[in-house]
Amino acid sequence: MLSGLSSAATAIDVYEQQQLLIARNLSHVNTPGYRREFMVLEEISTNAEPNGMDPGEGVVPAQVVRDFTPGAMEKTDNPLDIAIEGDGFFVLDGPEGELYTRHGDFAIGENGAIVSDNGLALLGLEGSIQLPVQASVYDMQISRDGAVIV
Repeated sequence: MLSGLSSAATAIDVYEQQQLLIARNLSHVNTPGYRREFMVLEEISTNAEPNGMDPGEGVVPAQVVRDFTPGAMEKTDNPLDIAIEGDGFFVLDGPEGELYTRHGDFAIGENGAIVSDNGLALLGLEGSIQLPVQASVYDMQISRDGAVIV
């Protein structure tokens, strides 16, 4: 294949994949806890490429990376709207095991359990976090290290 055409072909493929990634990021712009993704590109650097291209004849996607830069925090009047500053995730009890999220919009579910907006229990070190029967969310405090105190 002509060098210029093969280089253009890889560029078209990469730009198509980047457009799909941008579209997915835009479709989730208002999704709490969503983290944008971006593509890291790599120049074709060996003759062993499956399409037989020579080095320097184009680029291929090396990987898709998720950006974990924290978003803006907003103060709310809900004591169960919780944000994580720095690294870390909330751990939820999913149907097939633990799920990780940074979406901190919680509520009180059945039996006083703290649950996500889709009803999954928030997990602590010893299982789901539950408030005592007589306690309300206004009796609860969350320390900077994540300890829930009632």
